[in-house]
Amino acid sequence: MLAGVIDGQRPSMQEMPRACAGSDPTGKQCREADKNRCTVAASSRLQGQTLPGQPISSVSREWSLENKANGRNRQILGLVKFFYPLGRTATGRPPPGAVDYHLNNRFAMSRPKEGHFVTANTEGGVSLVNLDRLFKLRLIVARFGEKDNASWWKTDGLLGPLGASVMKRGFPRTHRFAQARAVFTVAAFRCRETYDPPNAITLWKIPAELEDRFASRWPVWLDEAENWDAFFADLEKTKGTDLMGFLRRKDLISSEEADQAGRLRRIAENRAVLLPAITMVDDGVLGLLAAAFQRGEPSSLAVPFAKVEVE
Repeated sequence: MLAGVIDGQRPSMQEMPRACAGSDPTGKQCREADKNRCTVAASSRLQGQTLPGQPISSVSREWSLENKANGRNRQILGLVKFFYPLGRTATGRPPPGAVDYHLNNRFAMSRPKEGHFVTANTEGGVSLVNLDRLFKLRLIVARFGEKDNASWWKTDGLLGPLGASVMKRGFPRTHRFAQARAVFTVAAFRCRETYDPPNAITLWKIPAELEDRFASRWPVWLDEAENWDAFFADLEKTKGTDLMGFLRRKDLISSEEADQAGRLRRIAENRAVLLPAITMVDDGVLGLLAAAFQRGEPSSLAVPFAKVEVE
């Protein structure tokens, strides 16, 4: 057995019992020798060495097999991360090593296809979030909240014609997205400053995994900047405070959602708008969060939010 190993002619698994049968009926010495060889081989690989009599191709082959095994492990881990959040263990608890999400771990997420994101709650419900639609919702609310419209935040026409002409000097092709980023940042800060409820989501405070996926979509939008020109141009010309009407014209909310948003009540000294409690984020929830900004008044911001139900 040992001679075969040293000569680089290690017996196969089927041959091992026959090789050991004569001198080692129990197979103990063979197992110990094989274990020692594996330990030495691992150490040798780390040091870039080969075993005595072992050809370099043998070490390369071991590296290749090891890399393939690691690749399979990564694929399996990816599948576990993809499928696990949609279900639970028999005890009702997440298995060890499960990915945690904020908002009391109520949301589990993964990417189903380009431009969309799957959200799932712990009861097994699943829904899609259209990231392009979310971008449009944020753009519209951001524009209507500017100082030259509803005056909810202090950017003055940055998403309007004046902002476009200023930003275009430094960003000739992607200036519209630079404008959007700036107003998004101001709007999110202003909303947090006005009303920031715990265990809840707003249009600017969504689950971290969804926000990360939204951020990763920016390079795609930049590459397709020309496709957004018409939408931004229409947004630039927007004047007034009819947020709901603009959302309807862009077919981003239904008439039923508009009616529902109009019936929502303001709370916390009119600083917030309470939506029904939710168990997952979907396009309907995000549309309602955007439309409910209409419940505010000029120069008086009311932040729409939805509580996340906790078991």
